[in-house]
Amino acid sequence: MPDAYDQVDQIHAATLQFDREDGNGDRFFTYVARCNDVGGNPQEYFYRAMKRDEAFGWLDHNRIAVPDPGGHHGWASHRNYSLGYLTRKNQYTYLLEIYAPLFIPWMKEVGFLSGKAEGGDMSWGIGGTSSNGWGGNKDTNKALKDLHKKKFPDVTSVKGGLRAMAVQLAPLMFKECIRWVKIVNLRSQKPD
Repeated sequence: MPDAYDQVDQIHAATLQFDREDGNGDRFFTYVARCNDVGGNPQEYFYRAMKRDEAFGWLDHNRIAVPDPGGHHGWASHRNYSLGYLTRKNQYTYLLEIYAPLFIPWMKEVGFLSGKAEGGDMSWGIGGTSSNGWGGNKDTNKALKDLHKKKFPDVTSVKGGLRAMAVQLAPLMFKECIRWVKIVNLRSQKPD
């Protein structure tokens, strides 16, 4: 069985199964995922392709990853959607599966209605300009304000109002809801 090219990736590839080598010589490794296709996931499992540094941030027990402040930073509901991003063009080499069963119910408690529909999937964004559906009401607005005050006690107002407060909270909520993280795909890029 071929190894990953990079020594750092070899450690992780050793826990995965070799899948294939593409025309560029990149080697792909895989592991069982809970949700490969649309359907069957009550959106408790989340998938994202990313660069190694971000992956290691999510794998760290302190979840030190920092979502993109200028993007949607979406997490898809199934692996096959995210596999399309595991390319040289994107420079993504890791695809993670995260189990966070309470994330969406909590997001809805503070006013989010849905994730972003893209490519037949629903991705939930935790980035600074996420495209999640929004529509607070009296109860969700109160829950949002209470949670924001708890997480950011010194902040009295947020530019952009309630939705901006919710966007600011989304990555913290996601991190708190994570039960476990695992690598389900790795692309080891052949050196030039």
